[in-house]
Amino acid sequence: MHMQRLMIVACSLLVLVACSGPETAPKPPKVEPAAQVQPAPTTVAEPEADMAAEPDLPQPAPEPERTVAERAMDPTEPLPEEVKAALASIESDPAPEELIRSSHYWVSNEDFHNLYKKHIDGHGGVWVGVATDQNYLMAAWAKSPVLIMMDFDLQIRNVHELYGIIFRRVETASELRKAWKNTEQMHTWIEEDYKDKRKIKALKKTFKKSNASIRARLRYVVKVYKERKIPTFLTDETQFAYIRDLWRNGRVIAIRGDLTGDKTMLSISKALESVGLTVGLLYTSNAEQYFDFTPEYRRNVAALPSDEKSLVLRTRPNPKLGVPEGGEYHYNVQPLANLQQWLKVSRAKKVSWLLFRNRVDDEEILGLSQIIEDAKVSKRPPKVAKMPEET
Repeated sequence: MHMQRLMIVACSLLVLVACSGPETAPKPPKVEPAAQVQPAPTTVAEPEADMAAEPDLPQPAPEPERTVAERAMDPTEPLPEEVKAALASIESDPAPEELIRSSHYWVSNEDFHNLYKKHIDGHGGVWVGVATDQNYLMAAWAKSPVLIMMDFDLQIRNVHELYGIIFRRVETASELRKAWKNTEQMHTWIEEDYKDKRKIKALKKTFKKSNASIRARLRYVVKVYKERKIPTFLTDETQFAYIRDLWRNGRVIAIRGDLTGDKTMLSISKALESVGLTVGLLYTSNAEQYFDFTPEYRRNVAALPSDEKSLVLRTRPNPKLGVPEGGEYHYNVQPLANLQQWLKVSRAKKVSWLLFRNRVDDEEILGLSQIIEDAKVSKRPPKVAKMPEET
């Protein structure tokens, strides 16, 4: 029995071995081939034929080329050559037979030019002015891009040329003031800028005579306007840089000229008109008190190119007109076109006639007035000198 069970087990084992066959290695899993990476196209694909093409976007219009006059009114760039040539053509009037009180007015004796500020701040027009340092003070407030300095005293023209020698070299207001007391340095600079021996001698002589007065005046202006808390070109470096750069960009000229003469004023008008410019601010100081409205003066002022912003700035040392506290001068503003009309149609002989009869005092500022009333037409028109080419 036992034997029979062993034989059955043995047979079973043989059957199992026969059925299993030889040993084989397991098959590796099936791997799908990797997808091929296509290179990026080197050109932009054309849009599908059925897609609408995008409309062309509008291109910005090119900047229009600026005119000579527009470039002349930009104080940040050198004066255009056309304007420089026009100003260089301005003629000098001959020397006067005598000077007022036989004196050279090296510096201003008007102390309240700030009364004009409400009318001139940021004005931006061409400046035409007589006298010396006050022109720089007011032109810096006005942001005038071109300065034409004129005076019938040749020494005053020389003072401006000395200012120009300094402004072209120094960087600060402090350096400007120091230069006026350094004779040796100034002599060197004069010789660097001028080659004519007579001109060099004349400028050195002017410097010797004027520098003490100029140093004292500049100190005074600094003191007074600091007390008034009003920045000036002598205390505010931005204002100083503005005037300095006008000189460096060839935007300041100085010439001997007479408000009643036959050359300078008419030359200024012709020069400005030739390049499309107008007088923005005409500063006469108190010069008008020394002459009547002569036919030549009427012609000269009437000929100036002006616009609706053009103003005349004048002073008059007369307390009856009203003066600021501590001051000696009355300060007056008049539209240039208004003055031109008065000179053409009214026989008013003096500026005092206009000031006493037609001024309007400022309600808030003592010592400041305007003349804005339309000119009164005289029964007989005044005599106005003819232009030179008409004689």
